[in-house]
Amino acid sequence: MIQISIPVEPHVKKYLMKKYGSTYTASKTSFLGLEVLQALSGEYEKPYVPSEQAAELKHSYKVFIPERYFNSNGHTVSINNLQHLGEVVTKNFMETMCQYLDMMVDQGKLAMPELRTFLHYYHISEEDVKLESLYKTYQRHCKGSIKSPKIAV
Repeated sequence: MIQISIPVEPHVKKYLMKKYGSTYTASKTSFLGLEVLQALSGEYEKPYVPSEQAAELKHSYKVFIPERYFNSNGHTVSINNLQHLGEVVTKNFMETMCQYLDMMVDQGKLAMPELRTFLHYYHISEEDVKLESLYKTYQRHCKGSIKSPKIAV
């Protein structure tokens, strides 16, 4: 097996750890596995030297790729694809959070306490990400009143 490390923010790492475990072995049975396997390439690239932005994150989620996949799909993931994977899993976290809050608000519950419940479930603390920042993300997602039901267009 080969190992890749996806650069992510602390709260996204905790989300991935709760969802997939402390490490993950890529397979075609999950969203993350499909994304990782798609990112594989057979082209050689110079060794990765973290950019200042990636070095600031200091967190990464480790994914193992079984031999059968790197023999057929490739054995490396480019720097751009690693960064893209980090952005994709961050977007997945935000969408999961917003979907959860939408369901709770539709049931008549308040968004802020339910956001705290969501973060508690994934063991995410204020040190990992600011509660207000995630709440603002949810407000942008709502595009209007948080209390109004969400209707697919």
